Amino acid sequence: MIRTFLCWNQILYNFVRRLFGNRILKMRPSKFFLFLIIALALPSLTCAALTPMEGWDIPPAEKAQIFEKKLHELHDVNGMILSDIRIYTGQDGSTWTVPGYDDSAYWTGNYLLAECLRYAVTKDPEAKENAARSARALIRLTQVSSKPGLLVRGYMDASMSDRFRLTPNHSEYTYVTPDGIKYIGLDASVDQLIGAIQGFHYACRYLDDDALRAEIKTAVASVLDHIIEHNYTMEDLDGKPTTWGVFTPGRTIETLHAFLILVVFRVGAYITGEKRHEDAYWYLYSDMKYGKKARIANMLASLNRSDDAMEFMGYINVFQVEDNHEARKVYLSSLRRTWDKKVKTHDKAFLNLIAYHYLEDLPDNEEVLRQAIEQIRNFPTMKEHHTVDYSSYPRHNPKLPNPIQFRPVDCGYYWTADTFETVYVKPPEYLQISPGHDFLMVYWLARHWGYLNE
Repeated sequence: MIRTFLCWNQILYNFVRRLFGNRILKMRPSKFFLFLIIALALPSLTCAALTPMEGWDIPPAEKAQIFEKKLHELHDVNGMILSDIRIYTGQDGSTWTVPGYDDSAYWTGNYLLAECLRYAVTKDPEAKENAARSARALIRLTQVSSKPGLLVRGYMDASMSDRFRLTPNHSEYTYVTPDGIKYIGLDASVDQLIGAIQGFHYACRYLDDDALRAEIKTAVASVLDHIIEHNYTMEDLDGKPTTWGVFTPGRTIETLHAFLILVVFRVGAYITGEKRHEDAYWYLYSDMKYGKKARIANMLASLNRSDDAMEFMGYINVFQVEDNHEARKVYLSSLRRTWDKKVKTHDKAFLNLIAYHYLEDLPDNEEVLRQAIEQIRNFPTMKEHHTVDYSSYPRHNPKLPNPIQFRPVDCGYYWTADTFETVYVKPPEYLQISPGHDFLMVYWLARHWGYLNE
């Protein structure tokens, strides 16, 4: 082996010397060998100096406290969790803050899951209070449009004027009320729907509050009835279905949408206890063959990573309520298919935990769990979007993304991001800060399932 290596070293030396013929390469083969080793090692030495994302080495329990504090200071509006905030600076040095509410229904449902599990683990009354506030914020998002059962993305109104500049989000789907004081994010999509149903589900399951359960039951019933009455669509204020809110039987719909609407009605029927909602579930599952679509949920060629997060959100909800053996087999088959063929290399703690928890015979299950826990421990606390370049990080396995502390993914929502991205360039005109509910969600999930005790 050594003789072969030296032979190839001599060949390379002769080739490079003949090609360039400069003084640098007019050296003995032994010196060239040393030069070659240094040249190959230099990128690794340079990469080792890359600075990891801020806060990665803080213990997980302390990170949870940091994210809770910042979230309530910056993103909590009466329990509704903003997608982000953007801080602008004028030429005179003045600053103003604009809230992002395009994904507030989804974000609030995620945060509600975290707080419900926090309460289940710790019985901390603060967690219960936070969860109840966010549950009622989700209820408001089913009522604020004035169209019964229409879930909206989020809203702003005059009560927020002391903290934010009231201006519509940069979207054609923002509705301004006739009095001009309320901005409502319309065109809610299936991710908003599954996020809200998830939040309601966990609140009903883990919070011992009968009055709140009754309010949630009414809200969920109105959402499900709205979908049924409008031919299984989320119909917007203009009388048209929302862009990604069409689940109509007989139409060609995404297999992922078929799976998610089944989860919505299965979990929704658990919450409301109404036979009409149970009947709607089985109508879609059996009569309309959505169960078959669910078995192959998700487009395997899709690059939309948010689809993966939605799909796995469906699993952690449906497996808690589905007691039909055949239906559970379908959903387990769907989970295994997506894991094996699409996401197992994405290295996302949220996906890893769910796969490990429900797929008992994963061939590398201990490694799947180890990666998830390591990621929780190394999760950065930096949620301010800033320019960063980790493209030179020496990735030892090209099939896996960088470790999470060397992974920018725009500091937004880690479970919907493309984890193979290594460069993020911050827009120069504002400072954007996202909430840490993505960490809280996976941290308390790991604590609740007993995979993490710190």
